[in-house]
Amino acid sequence: MEDFVDIIVPIYNVEKYLKSCIESVRKQSYENINIILVDDGSLDKSREICDLEAEKDPRIKVIHKKNGGISSARNAGLKASFSEYFIFVDSDDIIHPNMVEILLKTIKRYNTDMVACEHYRFCEEDEIKINNCDKAINPIIMDNYSCAQKILDFFNLKIILAWNKIYKRRAVEEVAFKEGMLCEDVCFCIDLLKKGLSCTFVDNILYFWRYRKNSISEGKTDKYHMDYLKAYIYIFNNLSDKYSREYKGKLFCKVANSMCSEISSVNKNKKLVYAMRTKIYTFIDKNHNMSKDIPFIERIKIFVLFRRFSFLYIFLKKQVIKLRKCKK
Repeated sequence: MEDFVDIIVPIYNVEKYLKSCIESVRKQSYENINIILVDDGSLDKSREICDLEAEKDPRIKVIHKKNGGISSARNAGLKASFSEYFIFVDSDDIIHPNMVEILLKTIKRYNTDMVACEHYRFCEEDEIKINNCDKAINPIIMDNYSCAQKILDFFNLKIILAWNKIYKRRAVEEVAFKEGMLCEDVCFCIDLLKKGLSCTFVDNILYFWRYRKNSISEGKTDKYHMDYLKAYIYIFNNLSDKYSREYKGKLFCKVANSMCSEISSVNKNKKLVYAMRTKIYTFIDKNHNMSKDIPFIERIKIFVLFRRFSFLYIFLKKQVIKLRKCKK
């Protein structure tokens, strides 16, 4: 008997995109799927669309709940999910018709706890080109420590996104999304790493991430920026003592640098900048005695931050980036 895969779709006010999302899920080449649509108290026609789609396909289960945010919706989907494997899909995105088939074959072949694929970010006017592929491209098996090393490169989104992966249920048990907090993907994936999970990475582009100006990730509010800082601190607090002292030092530098860079994106909002600076200083003050584990150049950067000259640091960093571009 073939394995079933649950596909969990959290939904809130996406009537314009919901049908195309559900259609891409329903048309998977691997047909043994359960589609769990979690309507998180939508105020538009998303609720009706969910119910109509469920009438078309017996594999669709709809959950209507009071609005609680995307983490709450995903957690509700997890509670309703019982298959050995599951995938998250955001309701304004679409997936490759072979996504489930490729990821399922890969996770069973290499026996890791997760498999992560590449994604393509597109706007409304973009034409999506879906390549024909039916097997994993360049699979790389990574143990837990190798996955943790990828965290040192925060711009490698493969490791910290929730929706580009297939998961083994028994490996992810007792892990849930942090409710009431944005950047929920980061904390969820860090909790999985803390448990010691492994992952296989493939180069297939199987997930298509829609860019929307009014989405949570693009409409960056004050809460979004503050939660981003909390996510950075969460990464450090949960991974810094799990691995070597060298890793802890590198992680501290990466977190401190990334937090400071986050300020530069909101420098016109003085109230928010003050709140963010306070949080950063508290983090650095608490951990500044780690200097023995930090390279000399990085110590200087941290010293600049620690001495309350974060804006000077940001300015100097921008100048270095400009110089590097000029050299190229």
